[in-house]
Amino acid sequence: MSITLCDKNRSDFNFGEVLRNEKCEVFVINLDRRPDRWEQISKHLNELHCLNFHRVRAVDGLKESPELARKIIRLESEKSNYEVPTNRQFGVLGCLKSHLKALQLASQILNYQDKALILEDDCFFIENAANILKKSFNELNSDWKVLMLGAIYGTSPGFVIKKTHLMRVYSACAAHAYVVNRHSCSLMIRRIEDLLKSKIIFPVDEMFTKYQQIEEWYATHPLIAGQLSGNFSDIDEMIKVNTNECFKLGVTINLKIWLWMKIRPFLSKLLMEMSRRVIPIWQCTRDKFEANNLEEIFFQKK
Repeated sequence: MSITLCDKNRSDFNFGEVLRNEKCEVFVINLDRRPDRWEQISKHLNELHCLNFHRVRAVDGLKESPELARKIIRLESEKSNYEVPTNRQFGVLGCLKSHLKALQLASQILNYQDKALILEDDCFFIENAANILKKSFNELNSDWKVLMLGAIYGTSPGFVIKKTHLMRVYSACAAHAYVVNRHSCSLMIRRIEDLLKSKIIFPVDEMFTKYQQIEEWYATHPLIAGQLSGNFSDIDEMIKVNTNECFKLGVTINLKIWLWMKIRPFLSKLLMEMSRRVIPIWQCTRDKFEANNLEEIFFQKK
């Protein structure tokens, strides 16, 4: 699939500069058997002036232990032969261990850097991402744990808009682009290690949602990172379809919810005023129904 990720007319060529000013190092997860993706993401980041980024050699789930892969939570369609792990279970396990590896590498450099950006190799950034990211960083408070640059929202409320370029997330999946700080990096390493020791193992982004309810997890507003469609997913063993469209839909929904929050107070007042006018009419109509005088209701006689 051919797609133009960046061109000379884009206004976010200082994306790399924003990361450097924030002392944010970039780590990209990539499988050895996917050099096409490494070439694609490298070109994209170079065009955004992210000149220094680290390749994280991803863990190939297909080479992992079947005993461990069987602990990955199954989908409804996979609840047949529990003894044989599915390719998706191996993929989820590899993805989880790959993020653990990326965070471990990041923890080694966070002694002199403030933040680390973890990317999956099918990630891309929208136009004007640099400006939005810079403003999101400026709006973060001192207690933040993770800043998600892309997400898919789950159960309501998936997020609450806190500031102009910042959302507080409560049910946000996806792990293709997120920023951690020194403290949260160490915290997430311990959590993934504990998860791998548990009886049931969840995908890394489902683990995220567990802690979003109780900690300061944020996302940029609007979201600035999507995942390319048309790529073969090494986790789901299938072609990704319309992932960019889902991402764009998510941004559209964000804007609609923001608009709803703005007009809701005025709409509430309008409904209250209407109710004061309609209730007397309804009371009169109900009395007529109780009298079984339908002819008088629907065919008003002169």
